[in-house]
Amino acid sequence: SRKTPSPRRAELRQFLKDDVLAMVSKHAAELAKDKAGGKVLVEALKCYDMEVSSSIATALGGDGAGELFDDPTAHLTLKRCFLACKEAKDGSALPGTFLKGSWAKVKEALGSSRGAFVVSALCEASDEAKTKVKGDKALMKLVKEKKGGQQAKGYETLAKVLKD
Repeated sequence: SRKTPSPRRAELRQFLKDDVLAMVSKHAAELAKDKAGGKVLVEALKCYDMEVSSSIATALGGDGAGELFDDPTAHLTLKRCFLACKEAKDGSALPGTFLKGSWAKVKEALGSSRGAFVVSALCEASDEAKTKVKGDKALMKLVKEKKGGQQAKGYETLAKVLKD
């Protein structure tokens, strides 16, 4: 018998789950740095939110996380991950998981305009993140200082998100 696309997709998702989760948990940072890998990461997040969120948050909180926020491809992947969380019907665990262990990484991310784009997406996805950034006077001062400078587009976007 022929199955409709929805049940077939659900069966495939269940069949691939263990392999996808293993790949993401081992290689989240590498996937984020690759254009095709980034798409896999975002789709994995959409399909297996709770399980994948901790792997992504661990990669973001790790020693090499600073380079992810500054990487031309990875920062877009991270931004897409956070925006996918915003669009999730039931909400997503990623923003909360990330904020629990990686507040220092948020501050580090704001060292660059690309990082500011990632933090703006995080703030769009999570009211908790928005409140935390707004409440940190040093971060708000940094955003205001960098907003008018050269390569300031990320800071301008973040300032706009924080204003709303």
